[in-house]
Amino acid sequence: MKGFPVRGRFEPRAIPSLRQGPPACAILLTMSARRFLSITLPALAVAALALLAVECAPGQGVDAPRASGGMLDLRAWDFDEGPVALAGEWEFAPGRFIDPGAAFGKGEAASSFVPREVPDRWRDGDAGSVEGRGGGTYRLSVRVRPGVGRLALRFTTIATAFEVYANGALLATGGRPSLDPAAAVAGYKPAAVELPASSDGRFDLVVRVSNHEYREGGMWRAFALGRARNLVAAKRFRDAYSLGLACGLAAMSVHAMILFLHRRKERSYLYFSLFAVLVAIRTLVTGEYVMVDIFPSLPFEAIVRIEYATAFLALPAGILFFIFLFRDEAPGLWLPFALLAPMAPFIFLLVLAPLPTLTRGIFWFYAVAWVLMVSTLAFVLLRAAIRRKPGGLVLLVAGTQLGLAAMNDMAYSSFSFPTADVIPFSLAIFILAQDFVLSRRFTRAFDESERLAVELEDSNRRLELLLAEKETHVKEIHHRVKNSLQIVSSIAALQAHKSGSAETAAAMAALRDRIRSISLVHEKLHGNASGSLLDMGDYVGDLVRRLVSGLAGGEGPELELELEHVPLPMDFCVDLGLVASELIANAFRHGLEGGRGRLVVTLRREGDGLLLAVGDDGPGYPEGFSSDSGDSLGFKIVRSLARKRHGSLILSSGGGARAELRLPMPAEGLPPSGP
Repeated sequence: MKGFPVRGRFEPRAIPSLRQGPPACAILLTMSARRFLSITLPALAVAALALLAVECAPGQGVDAPRASGGMLDLRAWDFDEGPVALAGEWEFAPGRFIDPGAAFGKGEAASSFVPREVPDRWRDGDAGSVEGRGGGTYRLSVRVRPGVGRLALRFTTIATAFEVYANGALLATGGRPSLDPAAAVAGYKPAAVELPASSDGRFDLVVRVSNHEYREGGMWRAFALGRARNLVAAKRFRDAYSLGLACGLAAMSVHAMILFLHRRKERSYLYFSLFAVLVAIRTLVTGEYVMVDIFPSLPFEAIVRIEYATAFLALPAGILFFIFLFRDEAPGLWLPFALLAPMAPFIFLLVLAPLPTLTRGIFWFYAVAWVLMVSTLAFVLLRAAIRRKPGGLVLLVAGTQLGLAAMNDMAYSSFSFPTADVIPFSLAIFILAQDFVLSRRFTRAFDESERLAVELEDSNRRLELLLAEKETHVKEIHHRVKNSLQIVSSIAALQAHKSGSAETAAAMAALRDRIRSISLVHEKLHGNASGSLLDMGDYVGDLVRRLVSGLAGGEGPELELELEHVPLPMDFCVDLGLVASELIANAFRHGLEGGRGRLVVTLRREGDGLLLAVGDDGPGYPEGFSSDSGDSLGFKIVRSLARKRHGSLILSSGGGARAELRLPMPAEGLPPSGP
């Protein structure tokens, strides 16, 4: 539980000095040397924490007056120097609610009061019940100089329901105090309230308090009495600071979550986002309890459970952030389980335990949290700093100051020492250090991606040049192969002419047709801009026209071409061109007398297959003739290529001869799957 300093002076004028920080931060962030920044940031964090501790710590001056016997004489106190904590010996009536008008009179009511040191926390039966529960009435008579001016009381948490009276007038309430647990309503209501005017400078303060929900009740923090304008301004500043800090942390959380959603493998962003949002919520349910002003109808139990949930859950989120940020430094996968297993009982308490049991568990949580933080510092952060990992030193220093602040918070919350409440500032420094490390890591990754992008662009440029050079070489190769094949074809023609044999001439002519089909592929590829794929329909059309022109000798047959545009690789086109060449030559030899008649060539897709058909209107194949029975070289070539491509050759007669070759399409020629 957070509150106001309990002893001595409180200097509200020191608080606005915090607003002088941004110019210094702006100057610091303009420094270009990252190494200097990584060294100065931890130093500034420690210095800021020390400064805040000094500014917020209660005064320890020997001249700070203290109450004694239910009286506090402040007639010598100069309120222009600052407020004073109303600490010391109040008077307390346990188990009774005394009427404010009769509290300072004589009689039975006055005899009910006993001395009680404030700040106070009830133990056992101190308030008329058990285990720190019950109720009672505090009283204190304060004397100030007449005509001192407008004064106010400043208070934070009074556990857990209260009414404050001054000179019999009700000043403030928190919840509804009652000695009957069924009638009491707990509530937090920090405030700065102005005291009524007093001509003689006497203020008789009566505070009626009850607690039936928390582990212990009482006036946990002493009131502060000071100038009304100063205390009201201090309250407004602390409210604005808490709300602004929560909004800033929430913005950091959203930023980290966006980074995580765009880069899922960087889980440190996820845990940083969770840690930041939990700390943001915690700033609203501790200290000034701004959440109560935002949601006035929020039950007291919900406020307490949210407060404890943010503590119980922020610790594992922070530990997981460190482990995944420096996962190379973590000893193994067992570390997260070993560190987080002790948190299981506290989650059980948070969900199922009644408030008195839950609030008592905070001391066990402090012990476990301290062990886990030290273990994380030793196993992860210290190793990262020693190995000079980016951000390791920054987070080691920030984590150490947070651990020290947590120890202070334990002492402060347990009333063991009159320290200051520095955990909100320490958490803010820690969050800023985490955000600095993540931002620096993100910047480095972005710089690296930009560098790689430049290198990739340069590599692509060089690759384009190499591909262009390769394409030129490939085209040159196709051109030379085509020329070489034409030379071979010319040699074959000369040999046929020289031999004088009709049989040799026919063989050389067939050889030239085969060479022509192969040469045409290289000719097409030489002028092809699409790479290694060739339009099979265009290729077969040109091949048929050239073959017919060479074989017919005259007008030639009537051509009927049904050709579909099918992109196919070069080797497939060569094989298919040889088959088409043989089938067309066979049609001229046996079906088209004198090169006259009708020649039909078909090429089309059939599902995942390809059909090449050559037909004529001649007499057809002899009875009993099949593709397997043909012993000519042409049919042997066709059968061999059909087997090579796992296809089938079907011959049919009826109104002429027709040869159909069906082949499975190669992967390069299949259309892409999907819509």
